[in-house]
Amino acid sequence: MTDPRLSANLVAYLARIGLDAPPPVTPEGLGALLAAHRRNIAFENLDIPLGRGIRINGDSVFDKLVTRRRGGYCFEQNRLLADMMHAIGFELRPLLARVRLGPPDLVPVRSHVTLLVTLDGTSWIAEGGFGGSDLPALPLMDGAMDTSPDGASHRLRKVGEVGALAGEWLLERAGPHTTTDGRAQPHEDWQPQYSFDLAYVAPDDLEQCNHWTSTRPQTRFTTLNIASIVLDGGFASMVDRTLTVHRNGEKFVDEITESAQYAGTLRSLFRLDFSDAEAEALPLFRQSKQVVADEDQTHGAEHRADKARRRIGFARPVLADEAQNDATDDRAAKAQKDALDNPHVDLTRIEIAGEDADHETDQTDAEHFTHISISPDEGG
Repeated sequence: MTDPRLSANLVAYLARIGLDAPPPVTPEGLGALLAAHRRNIAFENLDIPLGRGIRINGDSVFDKLVTRRRGGYCFEQNRLLADMMHAIGFELRPLLARVRLGPPDLVPVRSHVTLLVTLDGTSWIAEGGFGGSDLPALPLMDGAMDTSPDGASHRLRKVGEVGALAGEWLLERAGPHTTTDGRAQPHEDWQPQYSFDLAYVAPDDLEQCNHWTSTRPQTRFTTLNIASIVLDGGFASMVDRTLTVHRNGEKFVDEITESAQYAGTLRSLFRLDFSDAEAEALPLFRQSKQVVADEDQTHGAEHRADKARRRIGFARPVLADEAQNDATDDRAAKAQKDALDNPHVDLTRIEIAGEDADHETDQTDAEHFTHISISPDEGG
């Protein structure tokens, strides 16, 4: 029976993540909450390629991730998690972090949000929105370690002074490459996940970082279609059309070819309410249709040009023979002029003067494909 003291939103959230009641405000309760959240609400960025934008106010996030049963990326996931943890009774605040899964000499922007939770005077790092792999809660202590169900180890290290560009704290992971979203290095040694400090974060700081992360051209979230979810005994990720599932020591990789198959995978494996129409609207599949349409258009143009060449080519021997006869020069010239003046003949595609005409045709085709490559319909 539902506790009448619980808010309607909290009741709906607990149902979304498969819990009958709020967990206790303890380290064990925190771990149980994170595990349930990560296994039921997938990490995904699909509203970005769909052109819908990412809103991180509490009402918008709750509507999307709970009511409409979609997923989200870190700014959405950890906003929902923070709101629900506050409702349960946890004390926490957000921190901004730099994801360290790229080149080691790169100083990335603060494009990730995590949560600093206080339990009985001890600070913990709690994570509901890291898409790269599963992450358990860790006490904020130098050398603190824990193991996730996929067999990976996780630790926190204090690596810098307050305000250091490299960050004050570093979260690391050592474990199977296969139980990640593919960005981990192919070894099981310690690898950095993200760095952070304990500076206080204002709501507008989060809005600014979310805006950059969701709109900056040529970045991971604006160029790729991403989904990932923690599984019992494993991890699943789908980057564009490539699906990778690792569960119970076995790895499965598949290429998604059709938009309906893509949507079905999101519903069945990633537990997302994502329609066939939404999948078809993704640029990932619109581009495929455009390529087919462009090829059909090009083949049709080539077919028409071939017919025109044959028509003109068939007339040439007649015109050449007539040209040899001085008595029919005028008639031959008139016939050639009439053919070339035909408004239904594409002059740039007719072989009238040999190689020059072929060059013009190739140039026209190149200009056509250049136009296609920068068409708005091809963008992400």
